[in-house]
Amino acid sequence: MKEVNKKGEGNFSGGGVESTGGFVDAKSMSAEEMQTLISLAKKIIWLEPGVRERLQKAKVNVVPSNFYSDIPSVADIRESFEYREEDVPVFDNIFDLEALRSFIDVIQVYAKEFTPPSDGDRENVTGFYWSNPAFSRLDAMSYYCMIRHFKPKKILEIGSGFSTLVADAAIKANGFGEIVCIEPYPMDFLENIDSVKEIVREKVQDIPVADAVAMIDESDIWFIDSTHTVKIGSDCLYIYLKLMPEVKTKTIVHSHDIYLPFGMPKSSALNSHIYWTEQYLLYAYLLDNPKASVLFGSWFTHCCMNIEAKKLMEGTGVGTRGASFWYSLNCD
Repeated sequence: MKEVNKKGEGNFSGGGVESTGGFVDAKSMSAEEMQTLISLAKKIIWLEPGVRERLQKAKVNVVPSNFYSDIPSVADIRESFEYREEDVPVFDNIFDLEALRSFIDVIQVYAKEFTPPSDGDRENVTGFYWSNPAFSRLDAMSYYCMIRHFKPKKILEIGSGFSTLVADAAIKANGFGEIVCIEPYPMDFLENIDSVKEIVREKVQDIPVADAVAMIDESDIWFIDSTHTVKIGSDCLYIYLKLMPEVKTKTIVHSHDIYLPFGMPKSSALNSHIYWTEQYLLYAYLLDNPKASVLFGSWFTHCCMNIEAKKLMEGTGVGTRGASFWYSLNCD
């Protein structure tokens, strides 16, 4: 898909994680303090697992920095091939531009129906609103339009919250449908959503493969909003390597915080310690896969099909960013 030649810079507001802290000015730390910090860190690296676990419970991790590490160094990020040419996509071999345009033309007929308020009460959530901190703009609009277009009888969400409010609105517009949520840390309002049939309060990787696959096969839309991390024991490994190969039915799938055809936003890695790698595993899965076809990408549409993005979001006043990624699995 060589026509694409425009890139924007990522931002996780309204669809991911935002930085919650500020930088420590290096000038406020003396050379002696820096050396003390380095010495302590080197000592901590090789402490026995029980002590490291105590640090990790305090939300602190100290790990070696070398070319074996799966956490990129600042130099790794700055020198990455993903960012050498700022306006050129690097992972673009799964996109059919004309097919994507045609699909947007089909689903955008539902866009004008979706008119949630701009603001809402985060302490007492009763419905979807655009300024929520987790799922908004093109992500919310595309989810609504997908449900209206495909008219699913059942949706399985792995990771639920504000997205579920969007699904509920679309299901009500359709006049039928239900949602099953796999969510180990459900927000309070989830129980009050009319379309939610069941909340499974477990990590997906703790559900036996056969049981999880049965839930997927019974669903028409499979909505994935994971931890986005490819690491030992992660939900991403379980979803893409254990569950997805076992799916036996035709399913419409969503993965969140996917910035293809570009790398993950450079500023988020440098400034917010966000090193999510789900999208690289997903890209490998989709490459030359005859069972899968890309339907829509929020970030792709925002960056590379801006006219279409503006049409979808016309009248909302909230912009065209997002990081939802939709594809179909034709496994039947």
